[in-house]
Amino acid sequence: MPSPLAHCVAAVDYGYPWEQVLHQFKYQQGHAWAHAMADWLLQHPDGPPLLRAADAILPVPLAPARLRERGYNQAWELTCALTRACGVRRKAHARWLSRRDTSRHQVGSSRVQRLRNLRDAFACHVQVRGQHILLVDDVMTTGATLFTLARLLQARGAASVTAMAFARTPLPGLS
Repeated sequence: MPSPLAHCVAAVDYGYPWEQVLHQFKYQQGHAWAHAMADWLLQHPDGPPLLRAADAILPVPLAPARLRERGYNQAWELTCALTRACGVRRKAHARWLSRRDTSRHQVGSSRVQRLRNLRDAFACHVQVRGQHILLVDDVMTTGATLFTLARLLQARGAASVTAMAFARTPLPGLS
């Protein structure tokens, strides 16, 4: 099955030392990392053009229980840092997408398990027909989360869906 993402940009491969940085960012109130991660993403030649071309820039949502547990959504923090640095802050929307509490934690799950866990996990609360949407997340491992959201947005009429993630698990055979 082809990717539902028209394009995806990542700044670094997910591995040492970035896995420790991302752990701090996600689980240890490491908000300050958002600005450095945004700077890295903006150094990618496709980073600024993707941000400018998007009609809307959406963070991957956290389930309400996970948001209460952490106190913040790291994807929203990264989205804010990116849009502020690129001068497109008005395009960032934290509430257009939501995640239901019914989905399981994805860490350690295979791609098939992740896709199964994400079935009906997300909702889109606005009309996106004809819009170019950019999704933002901190890490792309199997692509299941971003692909699920892209398919949801396409089903709602999005013209295209692209993504940015600070780190990406290298594709097999390419690392």
